[in-house]
Amino acid sequence: MPRMPREEAEELFQPYGSALVECVLGAVDDYFTQYAPRLRAAHSPRTRANIIRDHIIERMIATFSEMGGVNIVRNATKGRYTLLSVQGRALNRFKYLGPRKRSKNVRTKLARAFTNNQVVIEGFPPEATRFDIGYTWNFLQTAVQSVSISCPTPTGVEYVIELWNDGTPRTIPLPIPEITPVVAGDQGTAVVARDERLDTARGADAAS
Repeated sequence: MPRMPREEAEELFQPYGSALVECVLGAVDDYFTQYAPRLRAAHSPRTRANIIRDHIIERMIATFSEMGGVNIVRNATKGRYTLLSVQGRALNRFKYLGPRKRSKNVRTKLARAFTNNQVVIEGFPPEATRFDIGYTWNFLQTAVQSVSISCPTPTGVEYVIELWNDGTPRTIPLPIPEITPVVAGDQGTAVVARDERLDTARGADAAS
């Protein structure tokens, strides 16, 4: 089963690009606004990615259920994936994408097969190319850097279609740390208050 050429994929996704971007960015906003900093600090990178994915799926279902040319696929993988089929030619899952725009997955048989478009997966339309749609973080992981469509291979990525990357990623507000002033003649040192969210962001790894 040949992978869809990039030019063909760009044409296919063009009518749906803005809606896909809003689903992804809206889900990230949901995460930062609906979960308090205390809760987010307890989330591992994988937990955070899974929560955001669930919010993407929720928004995707609400957005695309009544839209022509697409179909939401829920049962093909016994509940493992909720997929978006575009005109029966592209089958898309939603994932966090690493810096190289490749998703990271638990190496199950299904996950390995999904990235290999030469393999037909039972229950999937054999003529459909499989894609990952997702987001990448900025350096501090406080904002989305880009939203992309990635055509995976077993060892990397065939090509990437950028849906959103304007150089001004959405950010969450960070508090201005308080600084204790040094009094003249005082041998003490100014102390900058720790921001736990920055510590969490710096220590976060890529997650699937």
